[in-house]
Amino acid sequence: MIEKCRNVGYLIIFFTFFVTTAAQNDECLMCHGDKSLSYERDNKLVSLFVNESKFNTSVHADLECVDCH
Repeated sequence: MIEKCRNVGYLIIFFTFFVTTAAQNDECLMCHGDKSLSYERDNKLVSLFVNESKFNTSVHADLECVDCH
C-alpha cells in the first residue's frame, strides 16, 4: 500500500512538472510579441521580438516555443 501511494505521488509530481513547463506559444508571445522587448549585450541592443505571422509561416510553424527553449 505504501509503495502504491508513493508511485501515485511520483506520478502527481511528474504531471505537475510537465503541465507547468509545457507553455503554449501564445503565452510566450504575450511578451515576445512586443516589438520593444529587448536587452543589452556587449553594448548592443538585442531584440527578443518574435513576429507571430512570420513564425507561423516558417519551418518552425509546427513547433511549440518550448520544444527548443
